[in-house]
Parts: sequence; C-alpha cells; structure tokens
Amino acid sequence: MAKALKRVDDIAAFRMGRVRVDKVPVRRMKTLAKYGAGTKAPLLARLNEPRKMATMLG
Repeated sequence: MAKALKRVDDIAAFRMGRVRVDKVPVRRMKTLAKYGAGTKAPLLARLNEPRKMATMLG
C-alpha cells in the first residue's frame, strides 16, 4: 500500500490534472492498464512517450 501511495504521489507531481480519456475505447484502456500492471518499470521506461503516458494513465 505504501508503494502504491508513493506512485500516486510521484504521478501527482507532474501536475497534469485530469486527463480526458473519454474518446479512448474502453477495450484499449483495459489493455493498456493490464499491460502497465504486468510490466516491470524498466521496460515501461523504455516505451516511446505517447505509449508510456497512455500506459501509465491507463
């Protein structure tokens, strides 16, 4: 739980506010979330920027 809260704090530091995802298909969001949850941080860090951000927010 402490690690999860630290991640939330780290992401909040970007001060992006809410990201509009209403135009992203639900299936795509689920796929990104599943990929992000099951992937190690170093691999996520190597993703190209649009994919990295989408995966982290998914």
